[in-house]
Amino acid sequence: LSNILYSIYSDARALIIGKVYTTADLALYDRANQFPFNISYNLETALQAVMLPVLAKEQDNMSALKERLSKMMRAITFVITPLMVGLAAVARPFVLALLTDKWEACIPYLMIFSIGYIFLPISGCCNVSIKAIGRSDVFAKSQAVRIGTLFIAMLVSVFAFHSVLAIVIGYGVSLVLECLIALWPVRKYIGYGFADAAKDVYPCVLASAIMGGVVFAVCELIRNPFVALVCGIGAGAAVYLFWALICKPKAFREALELLHKHK
Repeated sequence: LSNILYSIYSDARALIIGKVYTTADLALYDRANQFPFNISYNLETALQAVMLPVLAKEQDNMSALKERLSKMMRAITFVITPLMVGLAAVARPFVLALLTDKWEACIPYLMIFSIGYIFLPISGCCNVSIKAIGRSDVFAKSQAVRIGTLFIAMLVSVFAFHSVLAIVIGYGVSLVLECLIALWPVRKYIGYGFADAAKDVYPCVLASAIMGGVVFAVCELIRNPFVALVCGIGAGAAVYLFWALICKPKAFREALELLHKHK
């Protein structure tokens, strides 16, 4: 049911944008959304496939389930945050080098979508933990609230601001709200609250923000988009891996464990 509702929302969003704005605006929106969505959604799907049976084994032991959820949150943040922040930082050379300058107008959209989609796998961690304890009713209610929030954000941004950029910003904000909505039942039924999530994700978020600043600066200094893209990706990988190897955060080891389980 929740998947059907989300499909209706997705189709309605494209229909409304296409009706209110031009087909060119819709094309820019879809193109900017395509890359970060595919990365984030595929990662979330793989995560849920791997972690649902793992968490379900602990459904009668809330303390163990909470610990596994905490590990999963750290691991997924370690992977998704640098990918999305890095994509936002290289948005200009990425679009100009791979899509050509006719898509230049979608660069700010790509940056906003990339940051917003950081929260999709985090929401997925919360959702899979609720599924693991057998509370599909709670999951359905949470999804209904989530989709309602997305609808409201879309309608407000379309009809109040009449700007494609406002729609993109509204969607990014709704992804953050969706994450908070997904955390609410996890806090109630598992005891994993907002403070726990913030504690788990902030080291990777901070490191990714520093990495993103370095990458953005590199890309701004180099005008050739191909060279900027290669140098930006190289600089980002070097900075983030240097942090991981020097600081050795728990998320680094847990991400490797998650990757091993997925294989």
